[in-house]
Amino acid sequence: MEEEDMEQPDALSSRLSRITDGYGDIVERYELESAGLTGEYVKQLDRLIDEEDGIDVPWYRLRAMFSLKESPNMLSATAMCSAAELEGIEQAFFQTLASFRPHAQYASTDSDSGENTEFKIQNHELQEHLLYTAMQRMEQIEQMQRLNHDSERLSGLEGQDKGQSPNVQERFQLALTHTRLQEHEDTLHTIAYAGFALIEAGPVPASLQPATRIGGGPDLPEGVDWPRNHSGLHYNFLAQISLSDLPESIDYLPANGCLTFMSDTDLQEGKVFYWPDGYKWVHHPLPAYAEDIANKVMQMLIWSTEDQRLVVSRNELLDLRAHTAADGTLSFERSGQPVLAFASEYEISQESQMMRIFPTLTFPYSSEVYSNLELSDADEAIAALREHMHVGDGPQHQMLGHHRSTVRATERAIVHAKQNGWQELTRAEDWFILLALQSGGRAGFQFEDYGEFIFLANLKDTRRGDFSRVFTYLELE
Repeated sequence: MEEEDMEQPDALSSRLSRITDGYGDIVERYELESAGLTGEYVKQLDRLIDEEDGIDVPWYRLRAMFSLKESPNMLSATAMCSAAELEGIEQAFFQTLASFRPHAQYASTDSDSGENTEFKIQNHELQEHLLYTAMQRMEQIEQMQRLNHDSERLSGLEGQDKGQSPNVQERFQLALTHTRLQEHEDTLHTIAYAGFALIEAGPVPASLQPATRIGGGPDLPEGVDWPRNHSGLHYNFLAQISLSDLPESIDYLPANGCLTFMSDTDLQEGKVFYWPDGYKWVHHPLPAYAEDIANKVMQMLIWSTEDQRLVVSRNELLDLRAHTAADGTLSFERSGQPVLAFASEYEISQESQMMRIFPTLTFPYSSEVYSNLELSDADEAIAALREHMHVGDGPQHQMLGHHRSTVRATERAIVHAKQNGWQELTRAEDWFILLALQSGGRAGFQFEDYGEFIFLANLKDTRRGDFSRVFTYLELE
């Protein structure tokens, strides 16, 4: 929120028109009264474009402008957001405006008064105070909306545990009806593959360990430190799955225990750690400094082709100091205290979310069967079928089943296995999608250009509880 300093009186409408000109289509414009002030509100639809990062998405601008009594000055407030955020941000915007209480000097000023100069000086401090107050109010409203949304989602999912999860066959029938594919039910069943959909379900209860979760920090067995990579940097924690939460047992996965999913620098590699039942669990929270430290660490390191690892290029950066052990592994301290230094400054999520797991049916992205269905657009029909199999809202993370990356990722996994001498892991039919994590959601991971980070595992290993030879693949939109 800021004051528009007008040297000469100007009509509010024409002033607002000049400001909004060239910033997209006007979706709404109307007169507005709020906090005892009169003005106008404009909503514009534009596009946010970043060619370097490949971003091109709808982008909304919200602007309110108010006249000040007996003053040529005006107050304006602006908010910007994506289409997905519009409903919540617009509501918070209006609630913030309604909570605004203008200072008496804003409501009525005498421009001929000898106190006018002092008033202008005070305005600068008052503007800063108003802006700070408005931002605080927006954050409070957004937090309340999140809590309400999480509560609604959790209540909607209440009782949907192992014995009461959505009936897969009923959802399949409904999806067939919506896509008008009922006559092909038997054919589609022959190529469908069972899997699990994982969706965010609100904050993680502190008492629940190990919880099936995404973001934040991991639950690890007592005495186990946060795992580190070859260079000594800590892997980025992405998600963990308590296998006892699966709605049904899978013969090539352990029946219980916990799988921890982590990533390395630039998503070049991923790690899966399996912890069987019987441990005492300890939660390792993600430090508030994680992103800041990781960013600084990357400025202090350089890749060594000779050592095949990251090595120190500068020992100090501000209050951060690097140490190299005799075996080449790195550690860092800030102001004399050891800190966690993560392998990447990007795959960091401070908002941990529970994940609920639901059975689903998945369909291959290409099949000779589709060409035999005699559909005008088989790809579009099957895509719609997949969409109607979704559970809840938000990102649909996936365990097992068909995935759009299955063929490409499996081919890469086989090459990787051969390069590492894993000759027993070179059959395509033995590789499967263990977990595919999508970008977005409350956890907010952005896997490069809003892609998916996929963990593939091999039946020969997982049948005996071994997850040390997984392969990771980054699928971009």
